[in-house]
Amino acid sequence: MIPGRRAPPLISGSSVQNRLGGSRLKESGSYEESRASYRLALATFGTFEDRLNESRALIGVGEAYQGMGQRGEARAYFGRAAALLENLGDSDAADLWERIGPLNDSGL
Repeated sequence: MIPGRRAPPLISGSSVQNRLGGSRLKESGSYEESRASYRLALATFGTFEDRLNESRALIGVGEAYQGMGQRGEARAYFGRAAALLENLGDSDAADLWERIGPLNDSGL
């Protein structure tokens, strides 16, 4: 390994999220369980400083809160994800900021 470079992940972020089942749970309407799965993924990615997948987990938690009708919590998680994506220079940040806008106004 080259000094100063991190080793590549052994498994991909989407693989971890699929194993945790957050996406499937969200699709089935099990928002509480989905939120728990994505929060576990969030902790895992944070531990390994995997910021891109950390942002994806933040979005998953936000979507679970949105599905439960908790706009304030959804906004907070989407905002954290958007800020993280901006820091990474990811163009998806702008789309996420746009997604947050309606949560500030009339609803979901």
